[in-house]
Amino acid sequence: MMAKKENGDDESKFEQTRRSLTVGGHKTSVSLEDALWKELRAVADERNVSVSELVNRIDIKGKRNLSSAIRQFVSNTRRKRR
Repeated sequence: MMAKKENGDDESKFEQTRRSLTVGGHKTSVSLEDALWKELRAVADERNVSVSELVNRIDIKGKRNLSSAIRQFVSNTRRKRR
């Protein structure tokens, strides 16, 4: 049985997974919540690109923390879908 948070969300949504990606020609690792990895993969599939390619497009400015930039991108993408 999966534990529930007080707001009713499964705790597993908030567990972070570290994955390796190639960004700007360099290998890096990114830690994100499993739900965000799933959403990022869905957006990449919709755009017919790999997750690495999508992250490269997100990180064009390169001035922000990459995990934060991905979270912001996923949030903005969700908002546009509504």
